[in-house]
Amino acid sequence: MHLSKYGLIHLTYQELTLIKFNHLLSGVDTELISPEDDCGRPTELSGFTEWTSETEPIITIGWDWSVKYKDGFMYLERVGQPRSNLMLVDDHKIMFQWIDNLDHLSRFVDSFLWSKTVQESVSLANKSLNIN
Repeated sequence: MHLSKYGLIHLTYQELTLIKFNHLLSGVDTELISPEDDCGRPTELSGFTEWTSETEPIITIGWDWSVKYKDGFMYLERVGQPRSNLMLVDDHKIMFQWIDNLDHLSRFVDSFLWSKTVQESVSLANKSLNIN
């Protein structure tokens, strides 16, 4: 792992897969909709999540998600590319192009189980608001 002068952490995909990440926070997106536009309008529930490593320097990776339904079951799905302070490199320590970096980070995010943790976090946050 190497910290560049630009603040990006360089490591290989293989090194990334060996790092433990902890959930930092998740939230639900809020839409600013006027009451006139609200009635009868389809909605989509979406949000964001952020995770951090236990390494030094700390790696952060976050992404957006939305709620999907299929065959009567609800699940969360990553939306768009992740955000991170990582720049992945190949085995020769050569940086990937940014779009390839994002594709690898997307594959990494999709490889681990994050949905249940995010659902629990959002649920707990909503309960703490004590909305009836």
